[in-house]
Amino acid sequence: MGEDLAIRLLRKDEWAQAMVLATRSFVNEPFMVEMFGADPLHRFALAHRFYQSSPWQDADQTLGAFVGGVLVGLCLSSPSGRCNVCEHIDPRRPPEDPLLFFEWQFEVNVQAAHGDQGAHAWMRHMAVDPALRRAGIGRRLIADALQELSAAGARAVLLECQPHREDLYVACGFRRVRTFPEPSGPDATLMRADL
Repeated sequence: MGEDLAIRLLRKDEWAQAMVLATRSFVNEPFMVEMFGADPLHRFALAHRFYQSSPWQDADQTLGAFVGGVLVGLCLSSPSGRCNVCEHIDPRRPPEDPLLFFEWQFEVNVQAAHGDQGAHAWMRHMAVDPALRRAGIGRRLIADALQELSAAGARAVLLECQPHREDLYVACGFRRVRTFPEPSGPDATLMRADL
């Protein structure tokens, strides 16, 4: 990737734009099809509403990749000891909004999968504009995120992915720990990088 790619921390006022990118990046993933159905227009509308409902977290580290000033990639991470899913998900309180129910079930399963991993940071989303996949943006975002998390004191970073994404994360220094149930698709894989 040449000098046209810039990676920096996102600002809070860029969050809505980041969630549009997340929608475009994930809308055709198997879990989205399972959650929101096969019709692409209906699925996009629900996915957009779903990601726009995701709140900005001040404690998170959110890196953005920009080409020509346009956001083309993002990597959302929680620092060590501040894992968003471990701190904020209550397995006894499902959301009232049915749109958020599948994600809550998944996050409860993620929380359980994290239970025996000790202190850790968490990489919760890594998205690249579909038109720019395989251009090295995702690998660069992951490398920069791991460097930032390590500098902040993380010794282990966890993430969850669909089976077809495992090779990318292995190439970036993660190892497969185990699979666990994904309520809206194939089992998810818990991955870990020791820094």
